Amino acid sequence: APRLAASFDLFGDGRTFLIAGRNRYFGKTLLAYKLREMDRSYLQVRSSYGDWPSPPSSPGDPTYRYSELETPRTDETVVGLDQVLWGGVTKLRYIERDGKKGFAREKDPLTKAYVLNNKGSSRHYQYRLAWERWWPQHYLALNATYQKTRVSNEDYSETFDADDLMEEVWYDGDVIALSDLPRKDFNRPWVGNLIYSARLPKGFT
Repeated sequence: APRLAASFDLFGDGRTFLIAGRNRYFGKTLLAYKLREMDRSYLQVRSSYGDWPSPPSSPGDPTYRYSELETPRTDETVVGLDQVLWGGVTKLRYIERDGKKGFAREKDPLTKAYVLNNKGSSRHYQYRLAWERWWPQHYLALNATYQKTRVSNEDYSETFDADDLMEEVWYDGDVIALSDLPRKDFNRPWVGNLIYSARLPKGFT
């Protein structure tokens, strides 16, 4: 995956730098999901009396099916400014990530098998302001980030089938629609950090 980063000393004095970057990241492997393809369905019938029949000599259709897919990718753009200020360095960054070919799944109406596809997508952007300073025995950093993310599906197991979203489930003492379940993940629009580090006697930090 390509990585590109550049900085430009705006006034030639080593105090003000313009920053830019363009990167691409590829998604992780899906070995666990590929292994699901080995799951097979079986149909066994027995009368009211007697033992279960022996397992079928051949397995049924796979419950999960994966065709050849493209690897999900995320394209990232970074622009920013570094400025020497108050004895330290202030950093301003804008980061945008565009996710394409993300994994999602849909159910085949004929075989009832789940098929993985590349219909997922995501969009993320963030603004980050940070300041940091070093002393011989101390380090101090403050930063704040505003970020927002939009995704087409929260995980690989989510489907785009309308029938699945109308399914009812039991939650917290009530029957509600599957689509009304509380989210498992939440965006944190604002994140702030204060970091202080000091070298202490006896090798402690």
